[in-house]
Amino acid sequence: MEFAASRVNVHEYIFVNDKQSMTAHLSIPDMNAKRKGVLIIGSELHAHVSMNGETLNVQGDMLLGVKKSPLNFTMLNDLSTLVGSVEVNTDKISLQNNEVISQLIDITGFPLQLKSGGFALNAKLAWNPKYQNTNMNLDISASQVSGDYAQNPFQNLNVDMSLMDNNGWQLMSPTQLTIDSVNIGAPLTDVTMDIESFEYGIRAQPAFRVVDFSAAVLEGSVFSNIIDIDLNDTVNEFSLHLSSLSLEKLVELNQTQDLIATGVVNGELPMRLNDAVLEIDNGWMKADENGGTIKYQRIDDVLTGNDDLKLVAELLKDFHYHEMSAEVNLMPSGELRLETKLYGKSPKSQFDVPVNLNFNIDLNLWKLLESARLLTRIGQDITDQVTKPE
Repeated sequence: MEFAASRVNVHEYIFVNDKQSMTAHLSIPDMNAKRKGVLIIGSELHAHVSMNGETLNVQGDMLLGVKKSPLNFTMLNDLSTLVGSVEVNTDKISLQNNEVISQLIDITGFPLQLKSGGFALNAKLAWNPKYQNTNMNLDISASQVSGDYAQNPFQNLNVDMSLMDNNGWQLMSPTQLTIDSVNIGAPLTDVTMDIESFEYGIRAQPAFRVVDFSAAVLEGSVFSNIIDIDLNDTVNEFSLHLSSLSLEKLVELNQTQDLIATGVVNGELPMRLNDAVLEIDNGWMKADENGGTIKYQRIDDVLTGNDDLKLVAELLKDFHYHEMSAEVNLMPSGELRLETKLYGKSPKSQFDVPVNLNFNIDLNLWKLLESARLLTRIGQDITDQVTKPE
């Protein structure tokens, strides 16, 4: 860490005999602290310092990023044993146009951008050389934080988290995290999860447990009772449950106007993270007992010259299904296969009798979600420009 200060003004000090008592008012109008070329604290540190016996107290203001925040710093130190502690508190630090925070995130390599909202910190450091022990507690309170993670925009993240560093960071007590919305291509809203455990630094990669995860999606919901992820393991498995998803909204993700579907589906997706690559093995979706309709208007343009396929084309122009199910498999490449089964009939066809239809739907899930996410972002940008006050 490199510090540079143009001047230090000591406005007042008192030194009393051998008791090492001192009161001083410090003003550092131009102080920079740099690490790897990144500004950590910049410009104007004003502090009141008092020392009496074993206690050193510093109170003042610091500039972190673009927002000046109160800084409270207390150090207790026994010079004979070098046992001591430090505590630092900040008020809410704004993330709006905060270049310092952005540069710190760049150093970590996380694909994260924080654009608005704020957070407050309370850090406590204690050390005892006799036991070769250093402990640090960190309380983080984030409110209304918005930004992008891996180009997935999120709005209004809120969490209060207490961590302890003892040869690695650990969550001290369970905490709840909420997000108003996350757009992964299929927008998730009202995201809620209870983080039961978290650790990082004890081993090379982080590990965490989430319980009671839920989010609204496609006019229905997705949820999981327990999600255990340990990135130190090659394989991690958990299940997501789907409830009352709109088939119409699900089909709209494919961005085709030739296919219209109605109905409500439920399901379960067994997820597998294999070396951080997502797979789905033998998942399923099933329509509820009310059934629905499927209308595919261009299928006869593709399936010509085959009488059996022409019959399928005629049925799917207006197919009323009583039962629908699909087996869901996702390959590491992102290729998604839906092995679909329908039972119903088409009132407009020449055969007004129930039939079974079996067919596969193949698509690349990541490309589909990226395209849907891009269209949503473009639409939002247009809306922002139209509604921007002059």
